[in-house]
Amino acid sequence: MQRADFSKSRFDPLISITLYVLAILSSLFFVPLGAIFLLARISFHFVVYLHLSNALGQK
Repeated sequence: MQRADFSKSRFDPLISITLYVLAILSSLFFVPLGAIFLLARISFHFVVYLHLSNALGQK
C-alpha cells in the first residue's frame, strides 16, 4: 500500500472509536439516537473496508 493511501486512513480508528463511544453514551439517554450512531459506525466500517481492499488490490 502506498503512503498516500495510509495517510487517508490515519484517522479511521479515531473516528470508529468516537462513533462507538457516542453510540454507548447516547443510548443511555435516548436509545434511537444510540442506534443511529451504531448504524453510522457500521456504515463507516463498510466504506473503510471497501477503500482498503481497493487500495490493496491496486499494487
